[in-house]
Amino acid sequence: MSRYLIIGVLFGLLSCGSHDSIDDQPQGLPTQPLSDAATQTETATDTAMGTDTDTAIVTPDESIPTCVPGCVTASDCDMGTPAYSSDNYSCDDSVCVYLGCHSDAECTKSIPGSVCVENDLGSNYCVIACVDVGDCDMGVAAYDTDNYECVSGGCDYTGCNSDAECAELSPDYVCRSQVMGTSFCVMGCQSANDCDLGVAAYDADNYECVSGGCEYTGCLSDAECEALDSDSVCQ
Repeated sequence: MSRYLIIGVLFGLLSCGSHDSIDDQPQGLPTQPLSDAATQTETATDTAMGTDTDTAIVTPDESIPTCVPGCVTASDCDMGTPAYSSDNYSCDDSVCVYLGCHSDAECTKSIPGSVCVENDLGSNYCVIACVDVGDCDMGVAAYDTDNYECVSGGCDYTGCNSDAECAELSPDYVCRSQVMGTSFCVMGCQSANDCDLGVAAYDADNYECVSGGCEYTGCLSDAECEALDSDSVCQ
């Protein structure tokens, strides 16, 4: 299964309205803080993982319960940008579900340099456009040409290759298999306590320390998610 560079997942998973600090992160994704890295390092991490600028976020398996934005109608999911407006969502069982982008034009207006590409699951996402893998190179070890493929005109992240690559992002980071067999840079650990971010949905009881890397196991209740955003639920 391909791992497209979904640079729009931030908008697709955020709940609607204004957010501050932790609320500006994609809801329900395991978040690990980066050290003060160079701007290009943060940019590489953001675009490869779909993150905000101060964190590296690894998308969990769909079976893992995550904090997701609630809704009454699809209009509640509108992020105010073409690829993430109400016609890109459905409101299913009171939860915002991203249906995908509709065109390259939507993506380009939302995220310059991106195109709308279908993944192996049949969903469309905005990804960095490419002619060859050189277009995907972010200039950082974990996100350069040997970490991507150019597939159907979109950059497909194939994973980090070593702990050394991830250490360029932060000395505490390691390369571990996390999502559908793909390896990502995650916070290193000796126990789940090392993964604790001090937020209800992202503290020690939401992680396991697996092979020396923090692995998100999911939110435990709506109350945990409401601490991030009053409209969020655990699903």
